[in-house]
Amino acid sequence: MSTLEVDVGDIRPVLVAFTADELVVTLADGRRIATGIRNCGTQARRRAGGSS
Repeated sequence: MSTLEVDVGDIRPVLVAFTADELVVTLADGRRIATGIRNCGTQARRRAGGSS
């Protein structure tokens, strides 16, 4: 069995931000990771028994 080593750089998160549509994480090496967010508030209100 062999092992593969990969240098991924400095992957520490240094900033987390939200836009109207995305969650964005900026890493220490300058890369950004973004993922879409949809209906988060609506789903939370439904779980809490509120209206949507």
